[in-house]
Amino acid sequence: MKLIVGSRGNLNSTRAIIEGTGGKIDEVYLSVKNSRFGSGRNYVHEVDISEIARQVEIARKHDVHISPAFNTVCFGVQKFNDSFRNEFANLISDLREVGIDRIIISDPYLMEIVRDKFPDIKIIVSVFSEVDSINRLKFYNDLGVDRIVIPHELNRNLEKLKRFVEVSKCDLELLLNLGCSHYCARGDTHSMFTGHYVGEMRKKVMGDCYNAYCSRYKLNHPSDFLSQDWIRPEDIYRYEEIGIEYFKIAGRATSTSRVIKTTNAYLDRSYEGNIFELISTYYPFTDRVEEQRNPNPDSKKGNPLYIPNKKLDEIMDILYECGHRCDECNRCESLFNSLIS
Repeated sequence: MKLIVGSRGNLNSTRAIIEGTGGKIDEVYLSVKNSRFGSGRNYVHEVDISEIARQVEIARKHDVHISPAFNTVCFGVQKFNDSFRNEFANLISDLREVGIDRIIISDPYLMEIVRDKFPDIKIIVSVFSEVDSINRLKFYNDLGVDRIVIPHELNRNLEKLKRFVEVSKCDLELLLNLGCSHYCARGDTHSMFTGHYVGEMRKKVMGDCYNAYCSRYKLNHPSDFLSQDWIRPEDIYRYEEIGIEYFKIAGRATSTSRVIKTTNAYLDRSYEGNIFELISTYYPFTDRVEEQRNPNPDSKKGNPLYIPNKKLDEIMDILYECGHRCDECNRCESLFNSLIS
């Protein structure tokens, strides 16, 4: 198992993650300071080249790689301008000079620039590229990429993932702890919003309306949690058995301490606490209020979402076999009610 972990971006966060996990991770991903190229996540620290260089130096001591993310899904037509291409190429050149040997990209056009100008830099296809079919998989294989992050919606479809492994010429990577709804209808527009939420736009728009909607939906539809695509630490073996070895920890916009705790749970392949504490998009319900951190079943102020992770042992086979036939099944609600405090 090779774990890929997200940092808030600053030096202290990256160093804490590497040291807090004993250097047992393979890669740390983060955002670079550049308003034109954006990132797939907002509310993260964007660092300049000098700070990237310092982080690369620290990471190398533990045989850990740093991978900057340029996984915005929408640049508009400006990406076809010479000035845009040259600025992007110059930035990648600067990153290579300080020791970066891999980057995460969503746009195939930018991948072609990197492939042609910097063949020594590994290209990681972002999850936002939505490589969810054999045709798309073959397209990126032919493009010459080194790794593809597969959409989380396929996490429970082991047969399809096995076929991907058989066909792919490059490594595949899965997201472990993302708590997005299965094929969320707002997923694409949310990723476009975060891609444009850079530079001056952050001063003009306060907050993320998609996160607000998501939090409200989670509280009003709590049983949706079971139909999501997260992978527990105890279930990583299911994917290793079909040939997948790269796994990604989501949540770089949350606290560094939470990222470290989550990563160590997956390194241990076991977790005794509340499963919601591992799932990145549930952090508002587990980290923000003191009484939520110490749920009391006899108190009305306890955590609104609390399920002992080990209690899921008895139902995981059901979730992997259901095939997401939510329109005809509806078992998640009854299963959830049997698990929740």
